[in-house]
Amino acid sequence: MSVKKSSKSYEHQFPKDNGSFLIELRLSSLNQFFNTFDPSPFHDKDIDDDAERYIVNSIKSFPLKARLKLVFYIKQEHQVEASKVLPYAIEN
Repeated sequence: MSVKKSSKSYEHQFPKDNGSFLIELRLSSLNQFFNTFDPSPFHDKDIDDDAERYIVNSIKSFPLKARLKLVFYIKQEHQVEASKVLPYAIEN
């Protein structure tokens, strides 16, 4: 007997806010999100392989038309810097 995987299993794995599913990352510092071996300044750094894999695999869980939001939770002392570099890093 085979178990059929629900095509909407993402609905139970991800929280929802205002009609969008949230892909959440909790960071204690920006170094967790960026590749620490990349000597470039933050705005040019590559995203950490584990962070990128988590984001991509999460997105693949959803149908193409699903509304998604990428949400970062980061310690208060890093929030100003994060607000400057994360939008640019995600855009690229």
